[in-house]
Amino acid sequence: MANRRIKKIEPEQKLTSKSNTQIIESKRRLEAAKLNSSELVTNVRVGFVARESSRRIDDVKKTDYWDGKRRDTQNRSSNAQQDITKHWEKVLNKNHPYQLHQVYKDEPLMVVPFGAKTSVRCIN
Repeated sequence: MANRRIKKIEPEQKLTSKSNTQIIESKRRLEAAKLNSSELVTNVRVGFVARESSRRIDDVKKTDYWDGKRRDTQNRSSNAQQDITKHWEKVLNKNHPYQLHQVYKDEPLMVVPFGAKTSVRCIN
């Protein structure tokens, strides 16, 4: 009498629902992969920017150091040139050998003894 028939699930419907769950799961995996990969890409970019920034700072420091060193060398060489010129003017103003001897005795640093090793080179 009241035997009701239980409907069977058709194979198409079963496959469709399974494929929907697979699609949803695949989308979740893709989203997770995108987030993870974009995080890694962002970390790589941040690391690159940090390294580039520190390299630029080091480059500026090196440039400033070498500019200062060059400036100091130029100042020392110009001061040395002025001293040399001043001493030559004193020597050239003397006409008599005794006066030259007196200049030598007054300022012994002006004259380098023969055979002494110096770092100054004479250019003709």
